[in-house]
Amino acid sequence: MLVWQGVRIIRLSRYNTELTNAIRRDRGEADQLTRQAADVRRRMNRTELEQVATAASEANSLIEQRTFSWTAFFNDIEQTLPEDVMLLSVHPEVKNEQTIVNMDIIARRTEDVDAFMNRLEATGHFRNVLPRSDTVQDDGSERVQLESVYTGAGAAPGARPAVATKGPVR
Repeated sequence: MLVWQGVRIIRLSRYNTELTNAIRRDRGEADQLTRQAADVRRRMNRTELEQVATAASEANSLIEQRTFSWTAFFNDIEQTLPEDVMLLSVHPEVKNEQTIVNMDIIARRTEDVDAFMNRLEATGHFRNVLPRSDTVQDDGSERVQLESVYTGAGAAPGARPAVATKGPVR
């Protein structure tokens, strides 16, 4: 039994020595890598880093544009657009990680504008539909710029729609 315990002590002592050496080696490697990382940070060009960050942001924006469903958006518009309202332009943008949609419309009457705004909100895909400007045209119709938060299909926070569509849409 004494011999067995002696052999066991020798084995554990060797194992302890191996572990101690591995710890020293790993600490040395960690210190070396820490110094190398600090050296790389000192040599980094802040301007180049900012340019890379900007380029990455633009690339992410292009990727996110693919997540905005124009089909779902225009289906919502088509289902809610009153007979006497014409959509002139649409300009979506992202502000504070929300898709904000600006729409220019022409309506024959104020009631038509109100009906369109109410119908948009009733879909559940538009919130805070507000008129931002209202101009009475020579023919008595109203040109109104509406702004709303679009939460419909494909308008997840951060989704960036493509460029604005111009021209009449019925």
